[in-house]
Amino acid sequence: MRRSKLQIYVTILQTLADYGELISTHIIYNANLNSASSKEFLGFLIEHNLVQELKENKRKVYAITDSGLKVLQLVKRIDNSLHVFNEETYS
Repeated sequence: MRRSKLQIYVTILQTLADYGELISTHIIYNANLNSASSKEFLGFLIEHNLVQELKENKRKVYAITDSGLKVLQLVKRIDNSLHVFNEETYS
């Protein structure tokens, strides 16, 4: 079944909340994305200040921001009330 953009954004945010700072390869693997789409999704999240891009030992790493954590919590509360997503989206 195809995931919505919202589900993919939530998966990326949850991945970063669970694992902390990650390189894009680990985000791609954990969120089950390809390289091209990961750039699009990460770009959107960075543009909206939900994820930040950092330089660590000459590598780009990504981390969830406080705003990203708040949005993730809100999405979880909405989902708990409406059961919008299936369980595997963020378990």
